[in-house]
Amino acid sequence: MEKETTQDSKTTIPEVQSEPKEDLQPVTQDPETQQISPEVVMDSESVINQPVKNKNKLLMIILVLLLILIGAGGFFGYRYYQSMQQPAENGVTVPVQTEEVDLSKSHNTFGFNLFKKLASITTAEDENVFISPTSISVALSMIYNAADGETKEELSSLLGFQNLSTDNINQNTKDLLDSFNSESDITLHLLNSLWGNKVFVFNQTFIDTLETYYEAEVSSVDFADPNTVDTINGWVNSATSGIIESVCSDLPKDGTNVLINAIYFNARWSSMFLSFLSSDLPFNNNDGEVVIHPFMKQTRYRGNYAETDNYQAIRLPYGINEEVAMIIVLPKFDVDEFIENIDLDAWNSILEQFEFKIGTIILPKFKVESNYQMDEILPLLGMIKSFTPEADYLNMLDDSSNLPYVSIEEIIHKAIIEVDEEGTEAAAVTAILPIAMGGKPPELPEFYMEVNSPFIFAIQDEQSGEILFIGTIKNLSK
Repeated sequence: MEKETTQDSKTTIPEVQSEPKEDLQPVTQDPETQQISPEVVMDSESVINQPVKNKNKLLMIILVLLLILIGAGGFFGYRYYQSMQQPAENGVTVPVQTEEVDLSKSHNTFGFNLFKKLASITTAEDENVFISPTSISVALSMIYNAADGETKEELSSLLGFQNLSTDNINQNTKDLLDSFNSESDITLHLLNSLWGNKVFVFNQTFIDTLETYYEAEVSSVDFADPNTVDTINGWVNSATSGIIESVCSDLPKDGTNVLINAIYFNARWSSMFLSFLSSDLPFNNNDGEVVIHPFMKQTRYRGNYAETDNYQAIRLPYGINEEVAMIIVLPKFDVDEFIENIDLDAWNSILEQFEFKIGTIILPKFKVESNYQMDEILPLLGMIKSFTPEADYLNMLDDSSNLPYVSIEEIIHKAIIEVDEEGTEAAAVTAILPIAMGGKPPELPEFYMEVNSPFIFAIQDEQSGEILFIGTIKNLSK
């Protein structure tokens, strides 16, 4: 992508191009065994059969934690050690990696903190919660490159970047994005863009960093032109394969730019739910109401399963290679209490309990849409100065701008997920709007798991541990 540059690190930003997404190919399945045909199926896993006990109350919450953890933990570690220092075409030098950095751990820790805060705020309303920690983390990582002083310290604390250099954050983000966008068995895209207000002169280093490490599409636009909003929303619509049509309705008159991350995921189950086994069954909403809702079912399901006195959990993989999976956790007590006590360590402890078992899984089909003003939520987690005149994001602009400060006016986050017999489709968008002021299974007893009350689920990659989506459904009537 070419840029017109002037002296003293000034830059004029070119126009963004988007690329079409490829359709997902179907997976063949044997209707009698409910397993993928031999030419595409991978090693099976199994599960344990124990009945789900209804608790004292009708716990009508579905806690939807959608964590897509796609990456390459050990694989990335290898790549970090093998990385060589070489200049990029735009002049930004990629640093040599001297140690493995677990960026996904920082993203996941932030994701659980944000998820718990949103869940606690919406408890009284029994609202479903659904977000993409990865989308928000990557968007904030982009603007992190423009932060300085106490503003940067607050953002670093929020994202868990205290022990990471900016170069390491950028390089590891690039590696993470490369691994996501290179997936072949599933459809997973993370795209970034910067829409710069043409009245401002941007710092060339800031622009180069976003293009090099975040593969951001950069464009100069007229914030005074009403058509600019349509252009930006058109990019969002394309980046999410039409799942999210728009992210903003207007632009601040003093806005410097709009930074956007978009993530799109679409994959079929490794072992699909057969539609003729689907039926309408009761689900217990959190408010005590019992609703009849469409459920899908697999009997003799082989996979990872865990059960304790506190929960049931199951792993439902996607695709041929089964490298990505949805993790479902069904608490046996109040789901709000469960959320209060969950964090990354607790989540990993659940994953460690998985064993290969065979059994029955009954899961509701669902679709969740969410829309959050993160500029109202993130201050509750310590990101305060960014939204005040004390903010320091001046590094995104050229020194000649001579402005007193640049702060963040608004952070918008939208997310959508739909789960059915064939698989899962999900997308999320985060927009930041800164302003300038001035094998053979063992013979085990079969399990039985009917998800008709609070449960947690996640989509997880076995290598990186990156949480892409996290959420809670408390009411299937909404």
